[in-house]
Amino acid sequence: MRTLFQKALICAALAAITVSGVLAQAQRNWKDRAEYDLYAGITQAIQGNDGKKALDLLKEWTEKYPQSDYADNRPTLKLNAYKAANDPRGMLSAADEIIAASPTDLTANYWVCTLMVSNPQPSPEELARAAKSGEVLSQLARPAELPEANWPAVQKEMHSLGYKCSGYVAMQRKENEKAESAFISSLKLKAEDAQINSMLGNVILAQKNPAKQSEALFHYARAASYTGTGALPDAARQQLETFFTTAYNRYHGEDPAGLQELRTLAKSQPLPPAGFKVLSEAEKLAAADEKLKTEQPQLYFWLRLKDALSAASGPGYFEGSMKDALVPQPEQAPLKGTVLESNRKMAKRSPVGSKQ
Repeated sequence: MRTLFQKALICAALAAITVSGVLAQAQRNWKDRAEYDLYAGITQAIQGNDGKKALDLLKEWTEKYPQSDYADNRPTLKLNAYKAANDPRGMLSAADEIIAASPTDLTANYWVCTLMVSNPQPSPEELARAAKSGEVLSQLARPAELPEANWPAVQKEMHSLGYKCSGYVAMQRKENEKAESAFISSLKLKAEDAQINSMLGNVILAQKNPAKQSEALFHYARAASYTGTGALPDAARQQLETFFTTAYNRYHGEDPAGLQELRTLAKSQPLPPAGFKVLSEAEKLAAADEKLKTEQPQLYFWLRLKDALSAASGPGYFEGSMKDALVPQPEQAPLKGTVLESNRKMAKRSPVGSKQ
């Protein structure tokens, strides 16, 4: 419900800014009633979600009234008409027209970024355009036409989208550290966007930095496990769940309890807490080894000695390091143990003076 309200508020804010901008301009006049009827027909078609009809009427209006006092409204009407027609390419073309005249236009830059983050194969030109729009939105100040009471919600949405857009552009350009920084900035503003966690996992993994493996696992866990507002579609989550589980077990070793603990943590927050760490399998074994050494030094010494003697190089180790040596060393506590079995037969001694 909160997401629907926020989306409605954003759409209302965008509409209010557009309308206020029109009203603030100098007095305009229609050429005749026919021009007004065309304009009214276009807006009604857009409101009725009939993009094709709106575009046809826009073409007719442009051809019949090229010098209209309302000509500068055409790109925005085109944008909305292409949106009604479900034509992303057309929307971007219309947004370009708007931005050419007004580089910081909120509506046009909003749609450039929104469409970019769902574009799997953007061209270099599209990336360049989106980079500018991302910067505009992430640094956006409150438009004068927007009521101050509406600004906090709009600011959160626009700034977070701007950083997300910038991160997506950097990711496509393989600027992975830059993308990571932008995505984190976006999540700090708007936690409910698991798509960003998925992309964060990708750009961190692409850096091939062993020190960041824990962070990558956290973001994959978040994207795969989070089911609230802003969650990924079920099919995408299931696919990520398989990848995450495999990656976790390969890195940490099979640990169902640890896996579930990570899922629970990731579902509760969008970013890993300070000091977050998933031990690698080697680190886990080393930690267990160190704990044994501290808590049970005699057992630790015996196990390491047993391993050395049982290895293929055991005979050489005995000859070179143990033969004729004190085991353990004088400064070490003596080993304690119980003889369970012996193959050595002791000679039976007769009493002194007895007859053999």
